[in-house]
Amino acid sequence: MKIIAAIAATAALATAAPAFAGSVEVKYKDLDLSTAAGQAQLEDRLDDAARAVCGMDEIQTGTRIRSREARNCYAGAKAQLSKQIATLAEKQKTAKGG
Repeated sequence: MKIIAAIAATAALATAAPAFAGSVEVKYKDLDLSTAAGQAQLEDRLDDAARAVCGMDEIQTGTRIRSREARNCYAGAKAQLSKQIATLAEKQKTAKGG
C-alpha cells in the first residue's frame, strides 16, 4: 500500500509538469503519518521532489528568477501532494485504530 501511494505521489509530480517530464520516488515507509512530525517530514521530502522535478533549483544564467513554467509546475505539484498527504495520514490513522 505504501509503495502505491509513493508512486501516486510521483505521478502527481509528473502530471503537474508536462514540460518537465520527470519523476522522483519519495519514500515514506519510515514515517508515522498519523503524527504532525511525520507529516512535516513527508512534506519536506515532497517539497524537495517537487523542486527537483519542476526545475526550481536550476540556475539560469543572468537571473535568479525561476521560469513561469517551473513556478506553475511547483505550485500545482504542491497542491496535489498536500491532498495526498492528508489522505495517507488518514489511512495510517485509521489503520492504527485512531
